[in-house]
Amino acid sequence: MLCQTLKISSSSDRNKQLKAHLEDLKQKVALLGHRMRRYNARVRRYKQNLQFQDDQQRFYRNLINSDQVSPDKKAANQKQMHEYWSSIWNIWSKFQVITLILSK
Repeated sequence: MLCQTLKISSSSDRNKQLKAHLEDLKQKVALLGHRMRRYNARVRRYKQNLQFQDDQQRFYRNLINSDQVSPDKKAANQKQMHEYWSSIWNIWSKFQVITLILSK
């Protein structure tokens, strides 16, 4: 049925063209998904802007109460956070030592 729609005759051409058509459909679905995410983000920003203009107190209350962490991202545990910031602090302390030496 799909082969008739795409006007495919031989079996080797059929497989190649079906794979190409499937890839095109996957790209179209991905494009539509991206377009929907952009649209939803724009609508959310628009509604938040209106709410901010109308009632700033309610806007900030909703902002605080809303779920700030995205559901697909997990919060890091305490050990990971400590390791991350320790590495940054170590780099910063080395930088400060170098600037002290160079300033003399």
